[in-house]
Amino acid sequence: MAKAHPEKKGWDVKLYCPPGAVSEQERSQIEFKLDQWADALLASAYTLPELPLPLRPLWITPSTSVFPRFPAKEKMQYLPIICLSASKQVADGVERRSSGFSYVQGSGDDHELWGMGLTPQLFWENQDVLLGSDRDELPSVVEGVLAKSKSRNTSDTWTSLPTPVLAVAGRLLIGAEPDMPSALPSTLSGVDSPVSYVVISANTPLPQTDDVQPSSPAHMLRLRMAEGKKDQLHFLQNVLPESTRFIKERLAMGDAICVCCDSGKDTSVGVALTTLQLFFDDEGTSLVPKDGVVSPGTLVNRPHSKQLTDSRVRESEQGVYQDAPAVDYL
Repeated sequence: MAKAHPEKKGWDVKLYCPPGAVSEQERSQIEFKLDQWADALLASAYTLPELPLPLRPLWITPSTSVFPRFPAKEKMQYLPIICLSASKQVADGVERRSSGFSYVQGSGDDHELWGMGLTPQLFWENQDVLLGSDRDELPSVVEGVLAKSKSRNTSDTWTSLPTPVLAVAGRLLIGAEPDMPSALPSTLSGVDSPVSYVVISANTPLPQTDDVQPSSPAHMLRLRMAEGKKDQLHFLQNVLPESTRFIKERLAMGDAICVCCDSGKDTSVGVALTTLQLFFDDEGTSLVPKDGVVSPGTLVNRPHSKQLTDSRVRESEQGVYQDAPAVDYL
């Protein structure tokens, strides 16, 4: 913000970290890169809000003995960002407890493995009934919550319209599967071209091997995958290759692409980022010509090509379109 608005004088732009968790050496290494990260953020397509004061993170954990004290609002010199963690640090990462339970440090973000399908959003939406249930009846209560959440939107309109990626003039959009209408239209308000969809959801029914006809329209690809960490390997080996092959073909037809997942913030974002890397240049221009023939060298050897961390994504640039398994679309 200080770089974007140099008229804001006297801002404290130092990096503040909890000294008990972050060493001075590590803090200095992070602070050394702050200017570079700020420049990259300013050069991105994000619309940045104007902040009245600099941000400062403050950590509260089970080991916190003194809570932060803040001056009156009119005397504040920064906007506090409270980082709250319920995970306490224990020896070897595991603490045995009574009644046969174990506390595993850091397992709170692995709820996909133990939450029976319950997401943080569903928990907070149903906290009264969940916290008021006996332990014996809790599994059936969770099943009821999940069944209710999976009831699809049966209206003819979007509950919330997908968000366009402005850097590519809205040819790529991101949305949430629960917001979708019962019948997906081939057009969207504000989008000039026809729209094709990639829908990645834990609720997508698995195709039957004896199906002769595809279960989805030609402008839609449905893929099954659970949210979170549980299906990461499946995402890299199946979802990403199949979705990018479909997206390439629909871009070649002149379509815009809307990618939806259960939350609109998980796998849809991963697919959208890969799409930007593979099929658009830094000016937001599509690299997929109308005939759909994309030279792998064109994608790999671009001087401004951004590095993606996983080798499978890099492999998909070179051969996924020929080697990917059969996909359920026309």
